[in-house]
Amino acid sequence: MSIRKNIQGTQTAGESLLHERHVMAYQIALDRVEAGQKVVEIGHGDGYGLNMLAQKVDIVGLDIDPSIVEYARKKYGKQYFQQYDGEHIPYDDHTFDAACMFQVIEHVVDDVTLMAEIRRVLKPGGFAILTTPNRVLRVPYGEKPWNIEHVREYYPEELEGVLKQAGYKKVEILGIDGSDEYRTVELRRVARARKLRRLDPFRWRRFMPDQLLYDIGRVIVRAQPTTPGPAPEGAFFVTDTDLYRSLDLVGIGTK
Repeated sequence: MSIRKNIQGTQTAGESLLHERHVMAYQIALDRVEAGQKVVEIGHGDGYGLNMLAQKVDIVGLDIDPSIVEYARKKYGKQYFQQYDGEHIPYDDHTFDAACMFQVIEHVVDDVTLMAEIRRVLKPGGFAILTTPNRVLRVPYGEKPWNIEHVREYYPEELEGVLKQAGYKKVEILGIDGSDEYRTVELRRVARARKLRRLDPFRWRRFMPDQLLYDIGRVIVRAQPTTPGPAPEGAFFVTDTDLYRSLDLVGIGTK
């Protein structure tokens, strides 16, 4: 479940909007948690989102990558971040009011077991909230994900099924969508990434250093025709209708 972070380079418009969409996931969580509640984040990454949540709740973050944990500790404080083995959450049953896990489940081999483990540490009535890319817009039927770090990607009903199999009593699936301007940028970004995969049918890029892979991707991006000008204006929003159109899926499971 390695997640590439902290690659040096100037962001494209697509990368900037992708980050903005990820920030929105934390805003959804902020709107649902109550002040002072105990929260755990699985796969905290560089820590910017956990730092947002820490302004409202008592939170701890877990990640399997020691370099990411160390980076987050230096930037936001040692008290928030812990390394763990990716399987057993090192807390007792019924410890947390809520758990969040954003853009992580698609990296996990045994997704049902992970969600059941998160359920274990939730208090009765507590909830887990997660986001993941919407397979509908990214991967043609029958194909594997073009992102080499994704074990799988989900249709809305598949994500719902994972949460139900993990034992959550109530399951809600929402979507994060965007204005037409934002959708256009994202769909172009996905198309470029799929083109990169076609140039590497044997997936040799799994063995390439992160920075080299990033640089090659940027060369492909810059080779595409572009229209000069500022990033488009628009907005992301949460929807409970037409989930097949959404850019990301949001899963919420209540214990």
